[in-house]
Amino acid sequence: MSYTLLEEYMVNFFEYTLQERIKDEGIRKAIMKNISLRSLKWIKIHYKDFLNIELSKFNHEQVPFYAESCFDANNVWEGVNLLSRIRNEIAHTGKCTEIDICHLVDAYSMMEFSRYWVQLFHLNYGSKN
Repeated sequence: MSYTLLEEYMVNFFEYTLQERIKDEGIRKAIMKNISLRSLKWIKIHYKDFLNIELSKFNHEQVPFYAESCFDANNVWEGVNLLSRIRNEIAHTGKCTEIDICHLVDAYSMMEFSRYWVQLFHLNYGSKN
């Protein structure tokens, strides 16, 4: 659920920011009709191409990782990718083999990571719109 909400935020932020930058509704609709925001790969590409935001470079030191959790990444973008893979695996197979989510701290750390990522991303990029 953490990744699904994070992805939904990314899609909504993209659409809102595009609306702020491109006033012509016809052009915006044509862009949205011809692009896909259905995977992290395409979200990353379109953020760079249309919004000039490189998602993989957003690496804020306040986005938490917990040493006692199985959710461990070297940086923020790797954490977002890990959440994406976990979400896809659960959605398609019904279980997660990527990591063992067996303790409260495992689930909690992913929720906190997502919450902080959205807050800090919005503070960094949302306040400019």
